Amino acid sequence: MRTKVELIRGQDSMIVEAYLVELAQKHVNDYVLQWKQQLGLYGQEDKFWDWEFKLQFIIRRQENRESYAIEYEGETQGLMLIETQLHGSRLKEGKRLIQQI
Repeated sequence: MRTKVELIRGQDSMIVEAYLVELAQKHVNDYVLQWKQQLGLYGQEDKFWDWEFKLQFIIRRQENRESYAIEYEGETQGLMLIETQLHGSRLKEGKRLIQQI
């Protein structure tokens, strides 16, 4: 999966083209090798978002979890893990949060 999305680049507020992709080991490596130290320097630890731990959900291929990354110019800009079956929609009561098409 590779879906085009638009991001607002922080340095100049320009809209740039990025991609929403399925999470891969590369994205977790980017977090460990690039983000983790930077977040710590600014007191922004992701203490509830241990991506090294969360990768285990992806490795085990749990059917109720989906994981994605945002890439811009080949670099990871964001990570997301979604639980899709145990949480219902608030918009359509009784429906699943994510609908398969």
